[in-house]
This record gives sequence, structure tokens and C-alpha cells, in this order.
Amino acid sequence: MATRGILKSLCSRPSVVITSSCDIDPTSIVKELLGGLPTAAHPQEDCLAFQWRINNKYYEADVNLIALKRKCLLPVNLSETVQAVMLVFDSYAEASLDTIDSWNSFLQPYRAYIRILICTKIDENDSRCLPRLEAQKWCILNGFELVELHPSVDEWEEEQDFRESTGMLRVKQALHAHTWPNLLYKEMTPPKTMEELWHGGTFPCASLDSELKPIPEASVAEGAGNVNIVSLDGFVLKDFVLMKDQASKLPRQERHDFAEQMVAALWFSIPDDDSS
Repeated sequence: MATRGILKSLCSRPSVVITSSCDIDPTSIVKELLGGLPTAAHPQEDCLAFQWRINNKYYEADVNLIALKRKCLLPVNLSETVQAVMLVFDSYAEASLDTIDSWNSFLQPYRAYIRILICTKIDENDSRCLPRLEAQKWCILNGFELVELHPSVDEWEEEQDFRESTGMLRVKQALHAHTWPNLLYKEMTPPKTMEELWHGGTFPCASLDSELKPIPEASVAEGAGNVNIVSLDGFVLKDFVLMKDQASKLPRQERHDFAEQMVAALWFSIPDDDSS
């Protein structure tokens, strides 16, 4: 049993439960997330808890990564901190859907906001493997997201500019996108004008300063076509039309970064009036 101090410390943070219905050790997922396997707390038998600090450009948050090696109930006060669950399964095992159904019944009481079903890969050319469509249907019915750690990528997917994230990158993205109850937002001063965003502002992007230049008004009118001009605290829709065109010339990752900056700029332009 955990000491009262360990349990109290764990209960002060939101938690992610990671478990496995196959021979893949759930701590292997923890290791991928943390980049190593630090010393764990032992709140109870067959249960390891690791602290993870999520640190991205928008916020910081400390969470527990709890690896369960079997179906075991967490202490009530710790189970109430669970915000996410991950279930690892073997897509090649017989009756794999029945197995994950059984484990899902065990995980349901946590009422987690994030639910991820993880497997190594799904091979549509191997008759022993669970078909991807069946796995996706199960996920839709049960509120999970399917993530393959090492998916097969066909030629069509390789050619797409905006391929979906896969593997551990997708797992990390899902966790980073969650609004953790203890998160601390970082101070950010948003750009006040489109000119600031074009030329640095406070949202850096590697080559925007060299790639995005002011456009003559005549070109703006021509490029915007019949788009209505809608002002929003100095931002106008015609500028977005032009910036979309210019951003399309950037490398793929910088297009992604620039899109994030635009969303952040729009968010910060909305007044935060608690009195309304």
C-alpha cells in the first residue's frame, strides 16, 4: 500500500492511466512519453506512477502517468483525478475485440475525457490482423481514438501535404491539446496588427519574416476577389486571404506553425470580459 504522503502527492495532480491487454508493458508507453523511465512511485501493487511535466508554448502542467499492469482498482481519491486512459492491445490476437471490450468495461468508471486505443500496427494484407475498419467502428461506438504506433503508409498518404499525425506523436498531441485542470498559461503578448504578425510579432516562425511581405493595396483587392472585408481589431479578412496564399509557399512544418500562430492571434484578439 502507498504511504499517505505518496497518495496525497499523486492526488494533487490529474492522471493518465495506461494499461495493456497484451504482452506489451504499459511502462513502454511511459518511456516513450518521458524519453526515459525515471523512478516511480508505487501507490499499490502492480501500479507504477510517474510524474510528467507537460511544457509547450502555451502552458505548463504536471500530471501523473499511471501504468497498470493488471486490472486493479485505484484508490477512490486517486481514480477521481483520471483525465485520460490509454489501452494497448494486440491487433493480431484472436478475438481482440472481445478482449478490448472486457478491458473497456474496467476503464469506463474513470469517465476519462481522453481515450486512446493503441496497437503496434494494423496490416490490411494480413488475414490474422483485426481489420482497421472494425477497430475504427469500435472506437467510434466507445469514444476512443485509434492510434497505431508504426502504421503502414501508402503512396497516396505520402503525397498529402497535411497527413494526420500517427504513433507516439499523435498520443503526445492529444495529451498536449487537453485542458488540464492545473495548467498554468504562459504569458503571451499578442500581435496588435497584421503588420506585427507579418514581421515577427510575438509568435516567432522561422521564415515568415523573409517570406511574408507587405502587399500593395491593388494586389490585395485583386487577390481578395469578392470576399467581404470584415474588421476584427485591426485584422481584416482580405489580409487572411493573402496570408493563406503566401503561407502556402512555406515548407510543410512552417505552414503548420504559421496556422498555429494565426489561431493564437485570433484567440487573443477576442476580449476577455468576465463581467459580461
